Amino acid sequence: MPKQVLRISFLGAVAIALLSPFPAAFARDPDGKYAKANPDMARWFEGLRSPAGTACCALSDGNTLQDSEWRSKDGHYQVLIRGEWVDVPENAVIVEPNLYRRTVVWPYYEDGRPTVRCFLPGSMM
Repeated sequence: MPKQVLRISFLGAVAIALLSPFPAAFARDPDGKYAKANPDMARWFEGLRSPAGTACCALSDGNTLQDSEWRSKDGHYQVLIRGEWVDVPENAVIVEPNLYRRTVVWPYYEDGRPTVRCFLPGSMM
């Protein structure tokens, strides 16, 4: 394959990755590799409940956030989901110690708008 074709293919792949609605920051474990490697942590995740009693499900259902993707504003948490700052409802904030140490949000969508089912604040290291 000529170098010019390879360069165009590479640039096209980079453009697709950058414009994708699912950025790499939303790290997930859909095939359960993490759960198999650390079953105790997987059980802990599966047992998480929001103060409202909502099951947060497993790590594979949540999105691990970078420190720049969540903040505290006016005494409430906000998370960045698909380029939009979303307020975290108080009854979605998990208050037990975070054994995972990283921030995780479990989003869902109502009428196409992101909403937070559960939020596990991290340590902002």
